[in-house]
Amino acid sequence: MGENKKQFKREFPRRHVYIPCRLAWQDHRVSGTTVDVSYMGVAVIHIAGGIVLRALPVYVQHRLDSQRAGFKVMHIESGDLEWGKLCYVPQW
Repeated sequence: MGENKKQFKREFPRRHVYIPCRLAWQDHRVSGTTVDVSYMGVAVIHIAGGIVLRALPVYVQHRLDSQRAGFKVMHIESGDLEWGKLCYVPQW
């Protein structure tokens, strides 16, 4: 591979996956699907209602039958209004 091609290649390529997930925060629980991950941990998560989030994991807890990960939402790719309704925070 030439140096020019190597220069622009991702160090950790994205992988397309289809992994069901459950999202929980405060008193909310919704189902979603993780569709894009990389070794650096950025995930694209699709939620019903057209919400698409790009998130970065901040912790992982390994369990006997599953794993739990905490994510920080980095960007709302689509469904801003719907996400705002789910995560309403009053602005003073």
